Amino acid sequence: MHRINSAGDIPNGDTNHRSNTHFMRKIPPGAEASNILVGELDFLEKTLSAFIRLNTATVMGGLTEVPVPTRFIFVLLGPTSNNSSFHEIGRAMATLMSDEVFHEVAYRARKRDHLLAGVDEFLDAVTVLPPG
Repeated sequence: MHRINSAGDIPNGDTNHRSNTHFMRKIPPGAEASNILVGELDFLEKTLSAFIRLNTATVMGGLTEVPVPTRFIFVLLGPTSNNSSFHEIGRAMATLMSDEVFHEVAYRARKRDHLLAGVDEFLDAVTVLPPG
């Protein structure tokens, strides 16, 4: 993890994050990021998704707003359509990754079924309010 020096600079020449030094001070040491990437591509015919856990958390350059190493990446790509809910799925995944219980399940998961059980456990523990 990069540390900010007294001049507000991030070592190793990472100037892309210079403007976020105030926010960086609020992040606890050892914190890791989860990146949720969602998009539509006109050449896709089917939806493609991947949940990736890196063995070693890695700073991904300008992918994050601050130079926090990334451990998890969720990618959801699908065909262009007027009624897609990809953005909402991305928001739901971000909510899952912010939950401490699911986050621990994601760290320990050895196969897809473990992640799905973690999602079920999360849904059992939350109260969902209808819109409005």
